This record gives sequence, C-alpha cells and structure tokens, in this order.
Amino acid sequence: MAGRKKSKAGDRFRVRNLGVVSDAKLRLTDLTVLVGPQAGGKSVFLQTLKLAADRDQIVGFFKRQNAAFNGDPKSFLDGYYGRGMAGMLEGGPTISWKKGEWRGLEDLAKSGAPKSSPKERLFYIPAQRVNSLSSGASRTFETFNFGDPYVLRYFAHQLHVLLQNDFGTTPRVFPSDDHMNDTLRGPITEHIFGGARLFYEPSDFTMRLTLRADGLSEALPFNAWSTGQREFAPLLLGLYWLCPPGDRARRGSIERVVIEEPELGLHPRAVSAFLLTVLDLMERGYKVIISTHSVAVMDFVWALGSIQECGGTEADVRGIFKLPSNEAASGIARSALSKKCSVYFFDRNKPVQDISSLDPGSEDEAVSLWGDLNGFARLSTSAVVDVVSREERRRDASA
Repeated sequence: MAGRKKSKAGDRFRVRNLGVVSDAKLRLTDLTVLVGPQAGGKSVFLQTLKLAADRDQIVGFFKRQNAAFNGDPKSFLDGYYGRGMAGMLEGGPTISWKKGEWRGLEDLAKSGAPKSSPKERLFYIPAQRVNSLSSGASRTFETFNFGDPYVLRYFAHQLHVLLQNDFGTTPRVFPSDDHMNDTLRGPITEHIFGGARLFYEPSDFTMRLTLRADGLSEALPFNAWSTGQREFAPLLLGLYWLCPPGDRARRGSIERVVIEEPELGLHPRAVSAFLLTVLDLMERGYKVIISTHSVAVMDFVWALGSIQECGGTEADVRGIFKLPSNEAASGIARSALSKKCSVYFFDRNKPVQDISSLDPGSEDEAVSLWGDLNGFARLSTSAVVDVVSREERRRDASA
C-alpha cells in the first residue's frame, strides 16, 4: 500500500536549539505521536509545549505554592523542567507557537505576573506518573522536592484532589458506573486488572488505593500489584480527571492531552485497552499527544490511517479491538474515522522528522521502520533468513 500523505491540519509548534532537539516543527493534529530513542528530546519538547500553552497558569500555580523565583529564568526553569535543566539556556532555545513570532525560552521563563484567572489548556500525564502515588497514597504538590519536574508534581496534585473529592465517600474507583462506559471498562477489567476491583480506602491509617480480588480475604496493597497495574492506576485516574461524570464531555478549558509512555508495564492487549480510551478522548473533542516506544501503538496508528485511506467503516475500526456492535462502540469507532493522525521521529541532535506516512516500502528507514521501532525485528528476521539460506545450501551441497 502506498504511504499516506502528510497531514496539513493542526496547530503548529516549533522549537530550535532546545537541548538535544536542534529543530522540531510539528503540526498537532487530533492524534500526534512522538517516537524516538531514549534521551531524544521528546519529554523536554512536550514540557515546553505545556509551558507555551499554559505559562500564565503555571506561574500562578507556583505562586500559590509559595514558590518565589524573583524573576530569575534559570531558577524558574530548574523548578519547572527539573534541577539542572536551566543549562539549556546556553544554546539559546527559541519557540514559535500557533503561527506566532519566535520567542526565546528565557523570555518565556521570566516569571512575571500572570494574567488574571489564567485557564489551563493542556493536561499532562507524565512518564513518571507512578511517583504520584506513594504506596497507594496520593501526594500533593508540596510533598515533592524542588527540582522534581512540575508536570509530575502538578499531575500528582490533581489526582489527590480527584480522589478526595470523588472517592472520599464512595470508595470503589474501578469499575465505576460514574466513570467510563462498558465499552471502555470491559477491556481494562480483562486485560489490566484481571477482574480485580480498585478501591480508595483506609489502610494503615491512611487513605490508599487497594485492589480486591475474588478468592482473597484481604485487599492487596499497592506494592503487591503487578508493575502494569501500578503504572496504569495513575493513568486511569488522569483519564477520570479529563472525563468528569455527568453531561460534561471535557474538563474545564482543557483542549489538549499529553500522555507519555502509556505502555509502561503493559502487555500489548492492555495497550489496546488504553488505545480505546484515546479514541474516547478524541470523540470528546480533546487533541491527544502521545510519546511512545510501543510497536502496538504504532500498529494502531498505521491501521487506523490505512482504514481511513481505503474508505473503511466503523465496523473495521471496531475490528481492531474486537468490539461489539453497540451504540457506544460504534460512536467511538465512527468518530475515529474522521480524526487526523501525525507521527514524528525524534533523534538526538537532528531535526525532527515527519514520518506520518508510515510507508513500509519507503526508502527512508525512519519512515519504513517507524522511527526504528521495527529496526530490530528487521535485523533479526534478516539474520534468520541468512542462516536458513546458508543451511539449505550446505544440505544441497552434501546431498
């Protein structure tokens, strides 16, 4: 199949000389996926996007937490990105957002007075999200150290508020009739929690998340869960935050969602359960940005684009997830057919590359290997083919 054309829809965000990111020019579509090796600049790029989108809201939140940077951009950047990250200023990083003028990161970091009542536009679910829960107990912003990334501290704080407000008197967290429909709950129950139920209840004199499973007389404490369950629990709570119960499709003024490495600790079947929640977010009107090292995520993006290109139907989208034909599942699948996707490859100290076509026949290996996620598979297959061919020739020669 020929590769798909690059998508031209979406807001533009561009950075230059940002750490190992020499030049990144992205169009943020309904679903934007970032791939590339570790330390390739994906996280610092996404944190900079958050800063560009929500600078005034971030400054205001810092001030409410009694953080005083006294107008020093280096102190602000150490408080925002993490201690030591202010060294990025030596490269003279610049930012352009939504067709705006170029602006230095140092100017953006000068923590002057924010506008009155700034609104949050982008919600960030970080890769370090498991640290938002301490042995199953939620954490507030001030319980972290200065120099821990702002996106982690703020995310943890929002989960604390959610648990206190929504589950302080109603302890069952998952499955919950107020959060997610059966189309989403079923795969999460089967592939992530294995039928166990998630509660927020007193344990060792502290409110904590616990798992209760049939056949066990006592609840399982957080550190006894599987790695995937521990990684997914804060992600689930982040999804709850974005999708409030009732008639509201979205949370406040939030328009975009960043989710870093959703696959952490998860089997590919569990990743597919997560991807269903992404389709739900897009149906609600959110624009979603994912950074990933998961081939399963890329398989989904490639499959959805191919279905769209070939005039497929909502039944074809449901087929990816083995979903039944019901109103909720069909609505999510139908909405997915209208969404635009883009994929970008981050490699250290190189310009970021648009590989949205995902053409397996492309001569450009960044495209054909999906940002090198399939590179090892190709090498291992080639090695096996060579060995088999050599053995067949040996047998023929000795026959």
